Amino acid sequence: MDTHRRKEKSQACIRQRPFECVDAARVPVVCRRCVCSYEVVGRRHGQDVLERDVHLLSMLVGTGLAVSGCLLQGITRNPLADPGLLGINSGTGLVVVLYVLLYGTQSPLAVFTLPVLALSGAGAAALLVYLLAYKKGEGSAPIRIVMTGIAVQAGLSALTTLLVVKLDDTQY
Repeated sequence: MDTHRRKEKSQACIRQRPFECVDAARVPVVCRRCVCSYEVVGRRHGQDVLERDVHLLSMLVGTGLAVSGCLLQGITRNPLADPGLLGINSGTGLVVVLYVLLYGTQSPLAVFTLPVLALSGAGAAALLVYLLAYKKGEGSAPIRIVMTGIAVQAGLSALTTLLVVKLDDTQY
């Protein structure tokens, strides 16, 4: 079988049965039903990480970023909107710096708690911006959301800078 037909057959197998084309006992991984193969790019928790897994994860992350960007641009009705404009980045940074200041990063739990705390800081900052921009009877206008977001971002960034100055050299 020539290389061109093998590649077409491999791609057809991936489209039809993407999770059946894995045999973790071999490196490189070869499908039992056809000639599609994947390269093992690393090991994690005793299992092979396939090139396909990395591609799938990168597509999911890209999709999440695209959706969040569309939401921000739709809410503010601004094609140049970003999380920094609404104070979301500053809320995340403030919570992470607070955690590092209080508990340090030497704890084994820091690896698991920092992303969760960062996400909660982003949500708290977004909620704060929305609550401050909301006006009873009128709702929250996009211009009010943007202006409030800029003000919240400036305040949270100032607090973060103040806390970073207070950190010792051993804390980060």
